[in-house]
Order: sequence, then C-alpha cells, then structure tokens
Amino acid sequence: MRSGGAPFLLLLLLSGRRRRLLRGARSLLHPLARPPRPDSRPDMARGQQKIQSQQKNAKKQAEQKKKQGHDQKAAAKAALIYTCTVCRTQMPDPKTFKQHFESKHPKTPLPPELADVQA
Repeated sequence: MRSGGAPFLLLLLLSGRRRRLLRGARSLLHPLARPPRPDSRPDMARGQQKIQSQQKNAKKQAEQKKKQGHDQKAAAKAALIYTCTVCRTQMPDPKTFKQHFESKHPKTPLPPELADVQA
C-alpha cells in the first residue's frame, strides 16, 4: 500500500457532505492529489448589468465593423447581376454581357434582353 493511503481511504468512506467539506484538505491528506483548480469562469452578470453589458458589446462590435470598412469582395459579388444563360458566368453590366455572349457563344442566338444593348 502507498504511503498516505489510509487517510485517502477515510475520505472515500465519509458521507458526501463531509467529503465536500474535506475536499480542500485532500492535498494535505494525500500526496498525489491535485490542488483545487481556481474558478475559471468569472461571476455571471445578471439583470440590469447583463443588459448594459450586452448593449456595450453591441456598440463595440458596431464600431469595430465600421472601422474595418466595407468588404470589396462582397460588394463585387453583389454587383454581378447579369448571368449568362449558356455558361452561367456572371457579369456586372449588359454591355459586358453582350460582348461576352458574342465572343464566347457566337452560334447561340442572342437573348432578348441583349437585343437592344449597344456594345
């Protein structure tokens, strides 16, 4: 048997309430026991403090987003509103769409929305 085993066995035999009370003393009784961990989570905010904290966080997030600027990739994707019916390529304006259609799909008839567009 290991040294210091008897006090550890004593803790196992104690009732649950007593065991919880002596949990902090386990490191004194058993040489291999880990020290108790500090509480990793801070106290949770409740009520008005919670609401204020959420508002403050929302304001901070909005400022961060505003500071970051607009996303060029998303803006460019939103600008691609014309889609080729043959190859599903997206184009930003009808002039480019007509040029694409005439160069890439010369044998296919021109769609009606491109008939009156000046290239």
